[in-house]
Amino acid sequence: MFRCHRNLNAGKDRSRTWSYYRKSGERVQPASSLILYDVRIKDPSGKAWEECYRNGGSRAVFTWWKAERYEINVPINLPSNAVRIRYDPRVDRYFRTEDGERVSSMVQAWLTPYGEAYALLP
Repeated sequence: MFRCHRNLNAGKDRSRTWSYYRKSGERVQPASSLILYDVRIKDPSGKAWEECYRNGGSRAVFTWWKAERYEINVPINLPSNAVRIRYDPRVDRYFRTEDGERVSSMVQAWLTPYGEAYALLP
């Protein structure tokens, strides 16, 4: 199954904004943008997340998105009904819409070269 996460070490290099791999054991690849279909979020957990949440700890991968289908490095054209998805591990355990609704799955998601995420929710 396809998995991806935000590459917090990419800095201003927009070609590496997202990291992904298509199957377990495959080397992680960079992407500037992704479009995902039938998405599930693996909620954050583990020592890295606990440290980040409690103390603003170091960057680590402790949550990711899993998708059944995907497109890599394609132009992002958001539909008018897409909602912004946010996540800050120092503040909250879950991904949320801007109005505070918890998000655990998405029909479709757009991950932009600027690190933003938008989605159509079920």
